[in-house]
Amino acid sequence: MEGWSRPERDYTFNLGHQACLVLPKLFDSDQYQLSIDVWPFIVPDRLPVQRIEVIARGAQVMHAAIDNRARQVISCEIPPHVIEDCETVDVAFRFPDAAAPANVTEGSLDTRILAFAFFSLAFSGRRLGNEAAPGPVILARRPATEATPTKGQQ
Repeated sequence: MEGWSRPERDYTFNLGHQACLVLPKLFDSDQYQLSIDVWPFIVPDRLPVQRIEVIARGAQVMHAAIDNRARQVISCEIPPHVIEDCETVDVAFRFPDAAAPANVTEGSLDTRILAFAFFSLAFSGRRLGNEAAPGPVILARRPATEATPTKGQQ
């Protein structure tokens, strides 16, 4: 896992223009969803938008432009063919508008290249029909070196 800053009290910022995770695929599913609870680093009149691209195993599955400072959950579907025949899912997040607070905020000395604060991430699957799917894999705020998945709810 690369591209993550040191953890803060409730979240972890990305560090740089790309961050990566490896998620476990615990079961086969008819549909997969990735949801991330984020707060964008936006500075009115200096950095008015943050874009995020999500790439799962080399396939772009989301592109979003966020232009408000509110914490929000953004989600995307990951087609089953993208992650079939694998046990883990490599996910890359790209941040074309990432910037250092020192470059866009008066008085800041923070030189880290930031785009989003990540509060949590959930990776889940849904099976069509009557068969129930297991609960989502949830990654809560932890240092990148300790970002181990837990199954079920927080």
